[in-house]
Amino acid sequence: KVEKAKEEKQRKITELGDIYCRERSKPYARYVNLDDFILMYEKAGETVSLHPISNKPPIKDKCEKVMDLCLDYWSEENCGDIAARKIWIGMSKDQLILSWGLSNDENNTVGSWGVSSQWVYGNFGPYVYLEGKDKNNLKVTSWQD
Repeated sequence: KVEKAKEEKQRKITELGDIYCRERSKPYARYVNLDDFILMYEKAGETVSLHPISNKPPIKDKCEKVMDLCLDYWSEENCGDIAARKIWIGMSKDQLILSWGLSNDENNTVGSWGVSSQWVYGNFGPYVYLEGKDKNNLKVTSWQD
């Protein structure tokens, strides 16, 4: 039974990894350096700088490792949406970075209520709006193309 569960998880990792790689292999696809992202989760609590990558297809093993980590933290549905480059209301900052990559620009407003942030992808959008109690706990509240 344990072996069957391992096989099923590996099947999901392979399937999601294939989607993740395919979506980031398209022309002008921009994504976060997968080594940086993996390191960030393997060294939880340590600061890791994330770097963008453009126009270079990701490596299959890295896509699968990222999806393995994804499934450790989030639901299969969330990981499927991340692999397919989808976003949703309530997704975390880390999920957004994994799905769409790093933004070109961020505009932050800090107040007693917390942080409100506008992430700009591309030169003139799309825009993603996030809010949270601090910079590390932002969640997507809306977006526009």
